[in-house]
Amino acid sequence: MKTIKQVLNLAWKDFQIIIRDRGMLAVIIAMPLLFGLILSSAYSGGASSTNSGNIEIPIAILNQDEGRYSQTVLEVLDQIDVLKITTLSKTEQMDAVNRMLLAGEYTATVIIPQNFSNGIEDYTGAEISLLVDPQKSDFGEILKNILDAALAPAVVEGEIRYGIRSVMEAGGITEKLTPEMAAAAEAQTLGVVMTRLGSMMSTSLIPVRLVTTARDPNSPINFFNLLIPGFTVMFSFFLVGSVGESIFREKDDGTYRRLMAGPIRRGEIVAGKMIAFGLMILLQVGLLFGVAAGFFSMDLGSSPLGLILLTICLSMVVTSMGLMVAALSKSGKQADSISMLLAFLLAGLGGCIQFGLTPLFLQDNFIATLSRFVPQGQALWGYYKLISQNAGLVEVLPNMGILLLMAAVFFGIAAWRLKWE
Repeated sequence: MKTIKQVLNLAWKDFQIIIRDRGMLAVIIAMPLLFGLILSSAYSGGASSTNSGNIEIPIAILNQDEGRYSQTVLEVLDQIDVLKITTLSKTEQMDAVNRMLLAGEYTATVIIPQNFSNGIEDYTGAEISLLVDPQKSDFGEILKNILDAALAPAVVEGEIRYGIRSVMEAGGITEKLTPEMAAAAEAQTLGVVMTRLGSMMSTSLIPVRLVTTARDPNSPINFFNLLIPGFTVMFSFFLVGSVGESIFREKDDGTYRRLMAGPIRRGEIVAGKMIAFGLMILLQVGLLFGVAAGFFSMDLGSSPLGLILLTICLSMVVTSMGLMVAALSKSGKQADSISMLLAFLLAGLGGCIQFGLTPLFLQDNFIATLSRFVPQGQALWGYYKLISQNAGLVEVLPNMGILLLMAAVFFGIAAWRLKWE
């Protein structure tokens, strides 16, 4: 009984320290919700488009931009069978474009302005004009939806680039890494994401096909079911660095020396720290899933116990990985840098960033196979079963078992290498 009380006291002390870090709370709670809103809005625009049958809509495109984002938009538009596209010369004047529309040569003209790509790159924003023949105004909303879907890859890439940079700055990574290392971390994460984006763009963006018979094909798709679990798992692993930094800080402050001078064993200290950070992950998942379910109608499945137990397994993996990183690092800064690189790399490999309707771990390719061997992939697979397939506790037991096995391996390495002096 005395041991339990000591462990809980240590856990409460660490938990109070954790919740005072407002920057970290913003990263692990606000950022996943923000990313979910952005991508869900982008996908919803594409999904709302209806199957066009044999309709063909002649449009003209006036591209005044030289950057790669405008080329991305043009490539996506070119894949949409419903559009008959004519590319206008960059020297074409607006008067001539208006005359073409009034003459009925085209249903609409898409104008991509100069510095469109620069506006996305530096996050200042950009705007595309859609001019519609006044005699065919009914096509305006249809073409706007199609254009929104075509813009989604460029918007997503810009948001992801900005999000990666923002997270690295919020976590202090930019200051702790050399410019070359920071650029490599951003490029590595973006590379995995853009590979999957390219796969998404290779298929038509207009038809919506469900990939599972577990859902009613007539019911609308809630993209929060696909996106929020991924971002929640991704940002929960940002706590790995906090675990490592906490250990080194308490070493430097002499806290461990004072604790071990008293009647407290090492196991109690480790257990208290794991419980504190585990509670933080339970709070994070509960808040994000609660907000998504309450305000955006995200499904939570039919097994609350399954969600709770899976989240506990996730917390054990995160905290044990934090202990392992601390054991393999020489300083708190090094532990934080390693954890950030691991968080971004494993998030990409685990499929935390969702593109399309088929999760990465359900696909049939090399990266999909690799995703099943990282903790993020197993955690996401479990959440997908519970939320999207309405599975019960028994169906996610294999995922929880693998997560616990990973946690045991990480903890074993930490116990072997962690020095308390």
